[in-house]
Amino acid sequence: MKLQSSRRAFLGTALLSGVFTGCLGRPALQVRTFALAVPPPARRGGEAPPAGVLWVRPVRVAAAFDSRAFVVRRAESEYVADPYNGFLVSPGPMLTELVAGWIQGLEVFRTVVTGGSQVSPSHALEVEVTELVADYREPSAPAAVLALTARLLHPLAGPPSQQLRWQRELRKRVSIAKAAPTELVAGWNIALSEILSALSTDLQQRPPPPPMDAPQA
Repeated sequence: MKLQSSRRAFLGTALLSGVFTGCLGRPALQVRTFALAVPPPARRGGEAPPAGVLWVRPVRVAAAFDSRAFVVRRAESEYVADPYNGFLVSPGPMLTELVAGWIQGLEVFRTVVTGGSQVSPSHALEVEVTELVADYREPSAPAAVLALTARLLHPLAGPPSQQLRWQRELRKRVSIAKAAPTELVAGWNIALSEILSALSTDLQQRPPPPPMDAPQA
């Protein structure tokens, strides 16, 4: 009986050792983080001098996509968070800095601020991201999707009904070679660049405010 018990104990120890050795021998899945980036805009030339100060308000991201982990759409109503791939920082602050930096390079405004500045802004830009997702519903046709609503406000004093100069809703779907994080981020970069380029015409026009005695909407 003692011999059998010793054998069972030895076999149990050997099995546990094998399990732990196998686990330690497998490479751990690495968490990877990424940051979005866009190329600088084309410089203005021979146009009107820059306007006042633009305040890019903090970008708001829809709750379903306001996550550092990449959000993946697998079916019509199925979304999952990727536990191994995500953004270096939360998408809202990251997009705020990207949008502000890009508009500053456009040279439409004398300066662009994102908050905390003592300079009083003359214009404000609101951006709401309604989609920021990896669309993997069709395995053979993955895509990066970015959609947002942008609003330019001016002047910042007076009735709110007279502050809205324009509002644009833009959505870009960029096909990517495969469902992989590097390709996905590259697709989002293209989408963001195209959206900003589409807004550049509106930002350069900067229509004047309505007369102060204009009737409220």
